[in-house]
Amino acid sequence: MQKKELEKQLTRQGLAKMREIDISYIEQTAIIDVYSKTAKKVGFKWSYAVAALLIMVLLSAGIFGGVFVTSVDTELFIDINPSFKLSLTPLDKVEAYVALNEDAENIFDISKIENQPVDEACEYIFQTLYNLGYIKEGTEINLNAQGKNAKRAEKAMNRVKNNAESFMKNKNVNGKCNGKVNGKSKDNNPGNGNSNNDNGNGNGNGNRSGNGN
Repeated sequence: MQKKELEKQLTRQGLAKMREIDISYIEQTAIIDVYSKTAKKVGFKWSYAVAALLIMVLLSAGIFGGVFVTSVDTELFIDINPSFKLSLTPLDKVEAYVALNEDAENIFDISKIENQPVDEACEYIFQTLYNLGYIKEGTEINLNAQGKNAKRAEKAMNRVKNNAESFMKNKNVNGKCNGKVNGKSKDNNPGNGNSNNDNGNGNGNGNRSGNGN
């Protein structure tokens, strides 16, 4: 009797132990399985996120690199005496101002020109030149826009030309503004000649000071 009871107890303990092992194994297997599936899901999510980020970077490189980061799209030479150059972006902002003669040095607050919309920069430039007596009765403003994209260059030139003409009209100044794109006149009655000077601004003055007015 004692022997049979002992065997039963051992059997129960053995089964219990086996059940514990089975339960432990099942729990661990389930945990591993859940972790594996979660890891796969997370992996997929990260893959999509990385792919989306890569696409955005490529698009940025293509669009922004081609349009915005490459900054200067058109170089606009303006000769009133002073003579200077504005480097314009495709968004019609002034990237840089460069004086082309002594008269154009130290007469502007560059912070009001560079990184400003071209309309605001032109308003400041023409107002300053007017205050200093450079824009007066009979003033002739010569513009020459240069750029690989002729249409963009012409658009930028026309924008500045319209600003100049509107300014002189508002000030009751009887003046004239001539426009060229890549050295070719865009006026029916061009300004003071078609030859190019060493600045490439096509005003036919033949010197750096642009004082042939």
